[in-house]
Amino acid sequence: MLLASCVALAALAGCQSRQDRAGEAYQRYQAAAAAGDLSGVRQALLRLVSADDTVAEYWAELGKVQLQLGDYSAAYEAFLHAHELDPANASILAILTQITLRSGNLEQAEQRARELEIVAPEDPAVRLTFGYVALRRGDIEEANRQADLLLASAPYESSAKVLRARILLRSGESQQAIDVLREQVRLQPSDEPSLRALLSIYEFRELWPDAAATASHLLRLQPADGQLRAQLIESELRAGRALVAAQVTIEGLKSANATQIEKLLYPWVALGTQREIARAVFKFGKAATGARREAFARFLIAANQPQWVIELTQDAATLPINPTNAVPNALYGLAMARIGQRAAGLDRLNQVIAMDSSNADAIRGRAELRSAAGDHRLAIEDVQRLITLERQSAQARLMLARIYLAAGLPNDTRRTLWDAFHEITADRTIYVALRNWLLRTEGNDAAIRLSKEFEDQRNQRMARSFA
Repeated sequence: MLLASCVALAALAGCQSRQDRAGEAYQRYQAAAAAGDLSGVRQALLRLVSADDTVAEYWAELGKVQLQLGDYSAAYEAFLHAHELDPANASILAILTQITLRSGNLEQAEQRARELEIVAPEDPAVRLTFGYVALRRGDIEEANRQADLLLASAPYESSAKVLRARILLRSGESQQAIDVLREQVRLQPSDEPSLRALLSIYEFRELWPDAAATASHLLRLQPADGQLRAQLIESELRAGRALVAAQVTIEGLKSANATQIEKLLYPWVALGTQREIARAVFKFGKAATGARREAFARFLIAANQPQWVIELTQDAATLPINPTNAVPNALYGLAMARIGQRAAGLDRLNQVIAMDSSNADAIRGRAELRSAAGDHRLAIEDVQRLITLERQSAQARLMLARIYLAAGLPNDTRRTLWDAFHEITADRTIYVALRNWLLRTEGNDAAIRLSKEFEDQRNQRMARSFA
């Protein structure tokens, strides 16, 4: 009898505990939403579904936030949970259908669209999905038919206009696609999907002034979109307007966190123009603290301004090294080496790695010093380890290729560049490096074949941005 009572009390307490956790998570969600803190909203919703995973609306809201943050796989999982809990909810199924389409899984997307057609036959996602599925299968006639059906019921429906533009692109009529989207934006200046599609086309065709104008328009609609700001910076730089790019960068750096700082400054590094904005970055660094200051110092390493890096990191680069001061010590050590104190700098980098074997800044710095001293074998080992930490870093791949070349290993140089080209697709810095290599070693025909493959990669990336 006592055991049964205990079990009953424990179950009741567990239920109340779950309710308490859900209530607390919901309060956190409301507070984060009111503050406009999207990451905080996501964390609160994750707590909420952990406390109570039986409410479809919680999962759907989490999915929407994951979409806003660009985490499509997490968004899919959230909407899938919501759909399982509420299979008759057409709006949830419509979003799930479109996420599936974006993932490239045509069969599953088509299946979802047919499910949606049963519960909500007039939902635009049905025709939209059928249209994109037909397009990706090369059935232009069917894709056009689906677009016509969409536009007949909603002549200025954004998704239908974007589909029409994509069909025109597939048919080789890029200017007509641009005209369709320009007209849509003229009539509906706040149509973000059409603007983003237009931006993708301009980037693909390397119409950089037009790309910059479109990205600027979008940024006025979404001023907190860091990726969009980075695209604008790159477009302005490629259009030859470094002063405008600097203004856009400086405005973004004012409120950027450490991760955002690196994204905003990356176009300057990729295009080799980092020294042009280095002084402004140094000023930001002097006013910053913690991870933000480290991000500014990291950029100044790339800009080869070691004295400024020392100024930004010397106070935090104390000994002994611990998890809190490891990054400042790594940056400080490399900067010391660059001003001529190689032994002391290398010793500092070794100490950081001894404490934290996965510290990317220290590994990168040590590889640089080892290669400069002619110890290419150990430098290669360092960069290979760096690549395992930063799989999508074009700069790490190019560093490995340079060290292989310095070590007199042309076959490894070639392999590294090709691996980078195929694993980090549509990256211009990798393409340029590989093209230059092919021109030197295999001739113009090989470079032409590479250029065609690069265009295919870029076209595929643009196509994914439309769906």
